[in-house]
Amino acid sequence: MTPMSEERPARGGDDLLSLAQIKQRFGVSRTTIHGWRARGDFPDPEPTPGSTRLRWRESAVARFMENNPKRQGARTDLKSPGESKEGDGRSA
Repeated sequence: MTPMSEERPARGGDDLLSLAQIKQRFGVSRTTIHGWRARGDFPDPEPTPGSTRLRWRESAVARFMENNPKRQGARTDLKSPGESKEGDGRSA
């Protein structure tokens, strides 16, 4: 008996990827993926008989990533000294 592979071929040779594999291949964080899923933007996972682990079709994830290129977040280190958020309760 051979150990189960982390990647399982799916119909048509389209691999099913775990969350960890998506993070590694596409360079995005788990938090980012969960945010996309919560908003309903990310592709739905494929049902995997006999497993509770979520897996996504590589082609669907690649298509999503092509249509939603990574963007750099806002830099918070560029604020002027003494500048604070309004209503944060701090005095300058």
